[in-house]
Amino acid sequence: LTTMPAIHIKDFIKTHPIEVFDGVVRSLGRSTVCIDGLSSSSPAFLVVEIYNRSQKPVLVNCGSLKAAEDMQNDLQGILGENTSYLFPYRESTTYDGHSPFGHTVEMRYEVLDKLLSSTRCVIVTTVHALMQKLTPPDELAEQIVRIEKGQEVNLDDLRNWLTQLGLHHSPIVEEMGQFSVRGGIIDL
Repeated sequence: LTTMPAIHIKDFIKTHPIEVFDGVVRSLGRSTVCIDGLSSSSPAFLVVEIYNRSQKPVLVNCGSLKAAEDMQNDLQGILGENTSYLFPYRESTTYDGHSPFGHTVEMRYEVLDKLLSSTRCVIVTTVHALMQKLTPPDELAEQIVRIEKGQEVNLDDLRNWLTQLGLHHSPIVEEMGQFSVRGGIIDL
């Protein structure tokens, strides 16, 4: 009877990093994998490898918004632009009955659009952002209007649609959530 010498996991990882890394990546899809204790940009490189082996969107759940932003920056540095997206927590809505607008809402809709179109990407988020209720995907898909350069659009229909979304008609657009109509031009 022979016995294997006891090896501390950190020592094993130091001497066999490729085998450990490959084992973690292979186990994805068969079970839930929780990885903790990686330092510096190591988590981002692991996510990139998972992304490279996946044909579906990859979700990365970070412990805080700061950790998610750092992960997003690392991923953009490795993968380049338009591959990874931050899905931030939306702050509480105001009590004036108007839909909130701003950079956070814009970022959230960009991620939802990627998911609706099954775009292969990495989505970086937090538990807080995942806990917020969303419009069901089929309802959200029905609400999307895509307008392409050169396409003719009925201005009254577009104005009504923008108002239903919660945008406010104003003489001049000064902030997110407003739109202006001047002749045949709609300024968003």
